[in-house]
Amino acid sequence: MNKRRTDQLQFFRFGAIIWVFNFHALIHNIGDVIPDYNRWFSIGLSGVVFFFILSGFISGYYSYEKDVTVTFSGIVSYVKQKLKKLYPLYLVVTLYSIIFSEIPGLVATRSWTSLIYPLRLLIRHLLLMQSWIKIFPGEYLTYSEVGWFLSTLLFMLILNVPLRAAATRIRKLKNSTVIFAAICIASAALSILWCYLMRDTYVEFTACTIPISRLGEYVCGMALGYTLYPIVGRLEDNKKNRIVFTILEVIAIIIWLMWGRLGYPEWALRIANWFVPNIILLTIFTPGTGYVSSLLRLKPLKALGDVSFNFYLIHSMVINTYLAATGYDPAVTATKFSYIFCFGISLLISFLIHSAGSKKPSQRRSST
Repeated sequence: MNKRRTDQLQFFRFGAIIWVFNFHALIHNIGDVIPDYNRWFSIGLSGVVFFFILSGFISGYYSYEKDVTVTFSGIVSYVKQKLKKLYPLYLVVTLYSIIFSEIPGLVATRSWTSLIYPLRLLIRHLLLMQSWIKIFPGEYLTYSEVGWFLSTLLFMLILNVPLRAAATRIRKLKNSTVIFAAICIASAALSILWCYLMRDTYVEFTACTIPISRLGEYVCGMALGYTLYPIVGRLEDNKKNRIVFTILEVIAIIIWLMWGRLGYPEWALRIANWFVPNIILLTIFTPGTGYVSSLLRLKPLKALGDVSFNFYLIHSMVINTYLAATGYDPAVTATKFSYIFCFGISLLISFLIHSAGSKKPSQRRSST
């Protein structure tokens, strides 16, 4: 096993996706298996926190040995490379969501003047700018309930190269691991402070949507990646360590799963409350030493993590389609069958998309 690989982390992407799905199922009255709104509201948001921290972490961890310099072409190339993987499915989901917007009705009634605003809003969504500027509450959710994440992530991708270039300089300093650990803690602390200062504002936007509100998570994750990389390299893979890390891994999972049951102030439930369990989880599982990590590297579990972002983008579309098809009838939607059906269809489509995208060009040509 390659000590530097982090395949054991993939399944946690899917775990976080389940939390997000449960949150959206709850607010749309899909299923009757998650009655505690406050708990699932909080845990659903924690899944997004995990994605931001993990995105920064993976970037930092695998960049440790690279000397990164800042160039405009380098930034453009990096952003283009990432969006090439993420944007096509987002484009399809966004265009599909027009069905559920006011645009079809306005076109049918030829209300061209009234059409200007929703079209302008659609353009912002297509340009991934919906989370950058607030005009009216909730408009960043208009065409996709989850697209704002990609919009905010775009901001992080633009800053990624400069951040890694700064990390390259820090890495060459004495006690760089301590410095990175301090940056990790400071980033989390500043993010928590931001949440507190924004507690009396339009919290859904100013405290957990605009890019500046999520920068602390991304930088925290990246600094954690730079912190752990040299430490993981020094760990010995022996029976004693495997037993110790197995115990720690079980504890980390319990903390990750049970954290949402703890009490927390209202202002902290979206972001601040979730730094501790996510940092513990990544710190314990990154070495991949314990037997739980070995289990999570099994192909079926890793495969669930591989399709998690596809699932994240399309599950809301599946839920909205199901609601429209059933006439928004709670007697139909608020059942376990509805929950299982929407979850299953979302997962199936996610695997189909992943399978199509993972084919090599030669394979696609030979199959036509």
